[in-house]
Amino acid sequence: AAQLWQPRKLGPMLVEGLLEHGAEAALHGASQTGKSLWLLELGLSIAAGRAFFDKRVAHGPVLYFCGEGAGAFARRFQALCLARNHVAESLPFAIMPRPLALTEGEGFAVAQEALLEFRQRYGEPVAIFIDTFSRYAAGVDEDKAGDLYRFFNALKELRHEDTATVTAHHTGHSEGARARGSSAWGQGADTEFIASVAGEPELLDSIRTFTNRKQKDEEPAAPMHFKLVRTQTRTRREGALAWSVILEPADAPKAEINVKGLSKHQREALAVIVELRTDRGTCAKGIASRAGVPSRSAHRIIRQLEKRGLIGDKDNVLFVVKNG
Repeated sequence: AAQLWQPRKLGPMLVEGLLEHGAEAALHGASQTGKSLWLLELGLSIAAGRAFFDKRVAHGPVLYFCGEGAGAFARRFQALCLARNHVAESLPFAIMPRPLALTEGEGFAVAQEALLEFRQRYGEPVAIFIDTFSRYAAGVDEDKAGDLYRFFNALKELRHEDTATVTAHHTGHSEGARARGSSAWGQGADTEFIASVAGEPELLDSIRTFTNRKQKDEEPAAPMHFKLVRTQTRTRREGALAWSVILEPADAPKAEINVKGLSKHQREALAVIVELRTDRGTCAKGIASRAGVPSRSAHRIIRQLEKRGLIGDKDNVLFVVKNG
């Protein structure tokens, strides 16, 4: 007990406000929400030792398990390096461009071999990304908690204790608010992000939002909003340079809400719920902080907005009902 009581000095997070060293994180989202683009940007930022948008990072090697679309991944990599002025050849970054069954002996052995080669070239990775869960969990029933824990345990055995992992997975519940399959995702991951899109996913200007639903030992970070921007690559198609897309910061999407007759605190509460789109407790804290009201009052304001039909609750996630 005496040793535990001694003061300790913590180093910086791997990604400021988002990702701790050794975190076991999950990134959930429907198709075309930009999950892979966000992960690639995050990985290259860490490998280059440059800020992830406005967030400081700790520099280190990154191993990316890319289970699908290796050709498209290469074009995205090229586009991002050109757009961010990364010197690609000097980055401690590598991909495993094939799916594997990490919970099976043969697949796990292949992953171990890839990791050994990576360590010999770059050293211990500070982050390992799995894109996507389904491509590296063959034989795992996502609806069974026991199967999911087999996957989580395989990742733990594969990595060093200080290596952060981020696993991308699809949402499958109403409003896209949580991972498809067993609720064990919420227990197995100590850090959680939700990717969503306002508008048509195919449109470049549709706003993609990445919400930090759960943080290991800190308060969740504020949501990040992006739009897609077309960028040239080094790849040619029929003699012409091919294009890809990257994420660029954007303003939060505007909800069409009828605020007539609402009090100042109720309007501020709606703004917080639009921004956070998360559980009641987190929203209430945000409302209390912004509106300067006690937490008890914030919960009462939430109930008032629900009674008026302005907000809803799906899978314990508050969202604004568009009624304008």
